[in-house]
Amino acid sequence: MRTIVWNCRGLGRPLTIHTLKGICKSHSPEIVFISETKNQSRQVEAKLRVCGYENWHIVNPAGVTGGLVLAWKDSISVQIISSGEFFVAAEIKEVGSSEVWAFIGVHLSCSEQIRSLQFEELTTMSQYLKKKCNELVDIGMVGHPFTWTNRRQGEDLVKERLDRYLVGMEWKLKFPNAVVHRLTESGSDHAPLLMETKPQSWHSKRRFKYQERWCGEEDVKRIVSEVWRMEVVGSAMFSLAQKSKACRHRLVQWQKTHKANSQKEIEDLQAKLEELRVAGINRGEEVTSLEKKLELAYLKEESYWREKSRVKWLKEGD
Repeated sequence: MRTIVWNCRGLGRPLTIHTLKGICKSHSPEIVFISETKNQSRQVEAKLRVCGYENWHIVNPAGVTGGLVLAWKDSISVQIISSGEFFVAAEIKEVGSSEVWAFIGVHLSCSEQIRSLQFEELTTMSQYLKKKCNELVDIGMVGHPFTWTNRRQGEDLVKERLDRYLVGMEWKLKFPNAVVHRLTESGSDHAPLLMETKPQSWHSKRRFKYQERWCGEEDVKRIVSEVWRMEVVGSAMFSLAQKSKACRHRLVQWQKTHKANSQKEIEDLQAKLEELRVAGINRGEEVTSLEKKLELAYLKEESYWREKSRVKWLKEGD
């Protein structure tokens, strides 16, 4: 099972929703917990649908601050136990499994006095949750050690690890290989966290697929034309197979050097932004330029998948 938790600092900014959609597409989390949505339920529901979710529990913000949502896929059974302005507590069960565990998504106040009252409410909300929440431990995190930055420059720059997963000892024994990954921060000053209960250690080889968006590329036309003019000794079927293989290999190399794959472009831009932030550079023309390019790359990727959608195929024919 995969879960995402993210303090998005508002779901209204285009880059924020593009980042969320990208995360959901890349990692397919069964459960997503988002804090500080700063949007009412109607707007949040629309954004969840485009991310592929149809099940959710929403806590509306108080004015323009706060707001929580817990969303899940049909492969997960979720029963909401309790919720409030700063938390959502639920009982989680995978379909086809008898194991049940509690999930509590929390967004605590930065005020020590308010936070103390919040902890008191969490520990007294029900006998059930008190049993499940005793002896919580931090399971750590893979990646850059900080999850938040104030995005200032020089001596004013502050970095902290504010976001984390805490688990009970019983849960830890059930999922001893569980791991938390810090994902790249885009669209918020907090980084999303991905938790996998059973992380995969293998990667399947990707199949080559010709992409419709390549049709307008002059280089692609040239490559196909050159390969098809090659002389191959042998039968017609052997010649066709050899030319198809050569064309595939050349297009793969062209794709790597020209970054025609917008998903690869997204990954490269995220990596560059991460390098700048690790170096303490959070503002300026370079950061702004990279964020604009990232937003355009997300738009290109979404356009590509819209073109490939079954709805469009049925409408326009093969």
